[in-house]
Amino acid sequence: MAVPTFEKLLYLFLNCLKDGDVTLKELRAKLTEHFWLTPSDLLLRTKRGNSTQVNDRINWARQYFRWALFIEIAQNGTYRIKERGKEYLKSHTHFTIDDQMEYPEYAAKVALATINERDYEGEVFICCSWEDNATYYNRYGKGKYV
Repeated sequence: MAVPTFEKLLYLFLNCLKDGDVTLKELRAKLTEHFWLTPSDLLLRTKRGNSTQVNDRINWARQYFRWALFIEIAQNGTYRIKERGKEYLKSHTHFTIDDQMEYPEYAAKVALATINERDYEGEVFICCSWEDNATYYNRYGKGKYV
């Protein structure tokens, strides 16, 4: 089976956390088993080649849940479900991105990402916070961020 899109693993990701903290390694193992991923599936890289597709999808799912305050990082590489995530699981059997729009913290992050789409001399750079934009431009010599 091909590596699922991150939207397809959202509910399973959250459900894996309902019984307690889960490490990235444990989460990857559960997702691999659930989606019947082969060793070659686990080696597939993103288009840029800087990450595996599985890790990339897990990282996107993690970020979306953090924006909606469904999960937190208990310690480096270990995830914990928050009360909001537990409540969501009690009343839902699947998960969609649109479901998160009812949470103002998530909606604000999405709106900010949209606002941050800017054109710098032909370059389009999209980032999720003003701090990230400033860090990127100062770090990579694109000039002082204004």
